[in-house]
Amino acid sequence: MLGDLTINKKQYSTSYRVLVNGRYVWFKEKGKRLFEDQNSAIIMGTLNPMKTKHYLASNIDELDRLKDHNDMLVSMNQLFKDNRYFELVVLRLKNMPKVNEMHGREVGNMLMAEYIKKLRTTFVSESGDIFRVSGVEFAITITDPRKMDVLANGVKTNRTFLNLTMQYGSLSVELDVFAGIAIGGSDATDEHKLYQAAVQALKIAENPQFNAHGCFYKDIVS
Repeated sequence: MLGDLTINKKQYSTSYRVLVNGRYVWFKEKGKRLFEDQNSAIIMGTLNPMKTKHYLASNIDELDRLKDHNDMLVSMNQLFKDNRYFELVVLRLKNMPKVNEMHGREVGNMLMAEYIKKLRTTFVSESGDIFRVSGVEFAITITDPRKMDVLANGVKTNRTFLNLTMQYGSLSVELDVFAGIAIGGSDATDEHKLYQAAVQALKIAENPQFNAHGCFYKDIVS
């Protein structure tokens, strides 16, 4: 890229990620080549970290300390390298925008924080984690076969197994949750394809004609 710079095209802009302490940090670089000195190639530029979390801070630790989409990919990459058996569950909190509209963002954030606590207690163990992919989309890596069984049995026997109802005084709010589930190794052998498989299963789960709120990728390709 730098070799393509000319007197007529002095400026460049690019972005890339760097692995720092086990997680990827995205950077945006802008600069220009100075042609005043014909005997050397001098580049002047700036390097700034990019924001990868595209949602507002809630000031609730349970939410704000969650790792993001890039962290999820790094974590899954390591699980694949370690030949670990695991499931990726992508969850969409379908009615969260309506909850925020009806009851306010503060109530919505408290509801999400309680839901994350429930997920962590129920499904997360050693080597697993929870990630916030977007404002209303979360992901879990499950590494304990017993917790995988809890999820599979719950999704198959109870349509609203993944939902959460919270009582705030006289106010009762239910979180409507859908999930797509993909298995590392059998459904995909790299982190990007596994995430896409889980997202594809999630879209099936969200279809009103589907009979459950959770869908396994293996069930739609078999």
